[in-house]
Amino acid sequence: MSRRVAIIGGVGWYGFRPVVEEASFREMMFEAATRAYEDAGGLNPRTDVDAFASCQEDFWEGIAIADEFAPEPIGGTLKPVFTTPGDGLQCVANAI
Repeated sequence: MSRRVAIIGGVGWYGFRPVVEEASFREMMFEAATRAYEDAGGLNPRTDVDAFASCQEDFWEGIAIADEFAPEPIGGTLKPVFTTPGDGLQCVANAI
């Protein structure tokens, strides 16, 4: 197993509003992930990523066990997805 880690600087977001009627929680995650992959130079999650680290905090997401909704919308189906309930820095530390 390789001990190399790459942190990709892609950023994607759906937007911030109190109510989003046109998209589900998962659709918003998919859109944000798609934008992040584009921002990272056109990264393809199916071929360019070996494992995913996702960090979501239930308190800020507004639903329980929010990190368990992440694998499919971010492109992590049938790949290792490490979920961290906490802030982004905790996620980076756990990923490494």
